[in-house]
Amino acid sequence: DVRTFTSNATSPTKPGGTTGGRWLDPKICSGEYCVSANTDVAHGRGLSVITTVQNLQKIRRIQDRLDDVHVNRNQKQPPPFEVKTVDDQGLAVVANQSIKRGEPLMSWSPVLMIRKTFFEDVDAPNQEKLLAAAFQLLPEATREAFKKQTKVSDAGKSQTLKDVILKHSFESDVGWPANGRPNELHYVAYPEVAAFKHHCRPNVAFYIDGNHVHHTVVARRAQPGEELTISRVVDPVLTRYERQRVLRKWKGSECSCSLCSSPKDSPNLAESDKRIKEIKRIQSKLSDHESKGLTTDMIAKFIKLYKEEHLETRLADAYELAALNYNYLGHSKEAAKYATLSAQAGSIEAGINSNNVIAMRILAKDPTGHYSYKMKLKK
Repeated sequence: DVRTFTSNATSPTKPGGTTGGRWLDPKICSGEYCVSANTDVAHGRGLSVITTVQNLQKIRRIQDRLDDVHVNRNQKQPPPFEVKTVDDQGLAVVANQSIKRGEPLMSWSPVLMIRKTFFEDVDAPNQEKLLAAAFQLLPEATREAFKKQTKVSDAGKSQTLKDVILKHSFESDVGWPANGRPNELHYVAYPEVAAFKHHCRPNVAFYIDGNHVHHTVVARRAQPGEELTISRVVDPVLTRYERQRVLRKWKGSECSCSLCSSPKDSPNLAESDKRIKEIKRIQSKLSDHESKGLTTDMIAKFIKLYKEEHLETRLADAYELAALNYNYLGHSKEAAKYATLSAQAGSIEAGINSNNVIAMRILAKDPTGHYSYKMKLKK
């Protein structure tokens, strides 16, 4: 139970010192990893961190942006969904009205950020000590919200704090790697988002912005009573076998979503795997600037397969490939159409100011002046 991790934690009212800017420094460390917390950040939602001194400085720079009025709330009041306990499945997010594609659902700042290598570099007893302190330093309301995650899965069985973090958190890179590390990935926890179940063909997209704020947006129209789901598989263009391998590594068991739980000899599953293989084949050709034999029929088939496979949370990349390849062949009208669609999808999947959205707007505005125009015809 989460409570077993808090009994010996440092009280947030009696920190061992401060790092300034309302950050608490209880002097609880193991090697290069130390616990820090700010109970005021995000209008009192709070944030606890287990990381290095260098990474803490980077995280502290974004604290003022977490006070934005558009963060830490459901985007509509009352929200078009409710969190329910579904049979023995634990918590679930269910639409209570029709929700159109592109409708923002919620935006939340992180409450815990833990450097990913912490669980590799620190022994179990010290992991427990630091996790307990980080949890206890959060404001009471945030701790209560976090505890609700123990009911998310496994039919309500209690989970340890470490289990909750590993199974229900996300990954975010704080940037500027130090000490030769390839990246500075951190596990980032958002209690409210944990109620979304995984599905390999979800109806909700999510992204984490540069301030580590988690955004969820409807990617496929949802009907009243329909469960809202997200995907924990970064690359959805995988066969059932490939997806199961990824999910076993993440949660220790196979995926039980409606697509994956179909019998192995199910025609629906066989057709899905067949489409995935064909998508991969065409995608490899469209992604290769040197490929020969490209046709407009091939591009059209690629988009058709994506839609048939219900990959609505990853349409931006597909539309981008279509836009570029139409432009390679000199079809500027189609290029502008799919660049616009890519920008629209990218706003749902990665945010309105993401790099790909900006790039596709540029292409849509002037396809004939773009570097890609008739590129394949010039060779």
